[in-house]
Amino acid sequence: MVLTLNDRIKILLLLIFYTPVVAVIFGLILFIPANDFAWLEGWLFLIIFFSYVVFYMLYYLIRDPEVILKRAKYTTDDPETHTLPDKTFMILAVPVFGFILIFPAVDHAYTLSPLPWEIEIIGFVGLIISLIGVTYINKVNRYASKGLVIHKDHELITQGPYKYIRHPMYAVVSITSFSIPLALGSLIAVVVSFAFPILLIYRIGIEEQMLFEHLEGYKEYAKEVPYRLIPKIY
Repeated sequence: MVLTLNDRIKILLLLIFYTPVVAVIFGLILFIPANDFAWLEGWLFLIIFFSYVVFYMLYYLIRDPEVILKRAKYTTDDPETHTLPDKTFMILAVPVFGFILIFPAVDHAYTLSPLPWEIEIIGFVGLIISLIGVTYINKVNRYASKGLVIHKDHELITQGPYKYIRHPMYAVVSITSFSIPLALGSLIAVVVSFAFPILLIYRIGIEEQMLFEHLEGYKEYAKEVPYRLIPKIY
């Protein structure tokens, strides 16, 4: 696929305008409920997360800009591409993730279930490790996308973390979902965050139906790599 000038402009606009706007929105979501614009954990989270976003966008803008366009959409207009609807997962996942992100700010404002700073540090370390993991997995698998999509040129990926589990991206995102409320210091949000991996397991079941039917070699790969999220366990 050869990117048009219009495609490249879209990518630049995402980087120049979309990212700062989203950063401001995230900031308002965090600091208004917290009633504290000096909330240290909130600022650390924003700095870490959006440093990752900018790095990610710049890296792919230079190395593989087509990937950004593919991953920006949940579906594709290509008639030879296989897609599955993902409405149930999104309906459930969005409020769960929203709670994980927003409730710690409320928790901070009213001191409902605070965590000690030592635990918060563990959360920030987990967040950084998981974001590095997302970057690495995206590099290994350029076909990874937000939606349940098998692209026309899709190839089976078996190297890197895919040697050990079939869905390393979901494993890493699960770590992210735990790390955010830990870093932001809310025990209640940590408890709720356990719902997110459960939703991902549900999504894996749907996704694998499509992979077994439409991705060449996936059945054989699943026999060689029987674990989905955690080696030797699941």
